[in-house]
Amino acid sequence: MDESLTRAEAWFSEIPGVSPELIEALITEGFLSFRDLTFFGPEELAEMAGVTNEEAEEMISYAEDRADEIEEEDDQRQAEEREAAKQAARAAPLGPKILVDHVPTPPPEPSAKEAFESLFTPEQATTEIPADEPVETPAEVPDEKPEQATTEPPADVPVETQAETPVEKSEEP
Repeated sequence: MDESLTRAEAWFSEIPGVSPELIEALITEGFLSFRDLTFFGPEELAEMAGVTNEEAEEMISYAEDRADEIEEEDDQRQAEEREAAKQAARAAPLGPKILVDHVPTPPPEPSAKEAFESLFTPEQATTEIPADEPVETPAEVPDEKPEQATTEPPADVPVETQAETPVEKSEEP
């Protein structure tokens, strides 16, 4: 905040006819840039500054001109910064840079013959099943489905719904 106050004080002191008291009053009221002063009407600034309307108009005109100059300078500076950033991006090598003191070398790949022979070495064998123990296969696993009804119907189902063919009931008059 101190930087913006110092900058405002320096800027406002450039305006012809502005007293140190007016600079202090403007900053106290929250006006910190030339652009801020352009929102004043000549009558308002004349009353605040204790100057004539013509002098206030000159102050506002000067503030407008300086505000435009500062904006142009800022736009130019930003354009230069963008261009410099583009140039730096174009000049930079692609991909991240990784700084490593020592890069470990991977173990050599085995030849095809070594890889084939390693398939049959006993130290790499997984679990062996002895030949004399029976092995369960999916066909030998007991079926866990409930047994189906044979000839007797379940006790909770009426006999009429259990018949394969519908039984006709005689209608009573």
